[in-house]
Amino acid sequence: MLPKFIISPFRVESQEGKHVNKRRKHVRSFESTNMDVGLRLLPQITSSNSTSNVLLKSAVRKANQQSIPQDLCFLKTCNLCNKQLTPDKDIYMYSRDQGFCSVECRNRQIVLDEMRELESSTKKMVAAYRQCSSEARNSGDYWTSDVGPLEAFKRFGKNLEEIEKNFIEKNNDETLRNRYGPAKIPYTFLYPSSEEGLTFRGIPNSISI
Repeated sequence: MLPKFIISPFRVESQEGKHVNKRRKHVRSFESTNMDVGLRLLPQITSSNSTSNVLLKSAVRKANQQSIPQDLCFLKTCNLCNKQLTPDKDIYMYSRDQGFCSVECRNRQIVLDEMRELESSTKKMVAAYRQCSSEARNSGDYWTSDVGPLEAFKRFGKNLEEIEKNFIEKNNDETLRNRYGPAKIPYTFLYPSSEEGLTFRGIPNSISI
């Protein structure tokens, strides 16, 4: 015997569900309508003569009509011979911002800079040496107030003078071939005294400047 009510496997939508779906459709249609209306009103707002709160600025700027003065161009002439530099010829750079018309001019400038640097360093060395020498001369025997070290230093100086005389005698002895040979280069490294310049003599540095 068949039952009176057969339950369908498909879910039957209730009345409340229908109302909810209708509301959702109404909201979606309302939003789309507002969007369409807004898009239609946008050209009307922009084309109207009323002032807008939107500030429009162009990203493209006008080109500067004023040309750069030629006097401000650092590649106008060669840095050494002052020859006119042209864009259609090669420009040889040196020291970041110095332009030259040829390789020869650039090499000459490099040599001149090296000579100036060497001259400057030599002057500094000579000035420092003169200052040290003048201080040593001015000090004299006043480098200490103790009488004992001063007397000992004088005795040591006299002994060095005797040693130097001994060296001179041996250098003049023709029988000593290691001192007085064909090259005639005497042994002078341990000479206590020395003149200015490269003398290869003098204690304690052997070479005095």
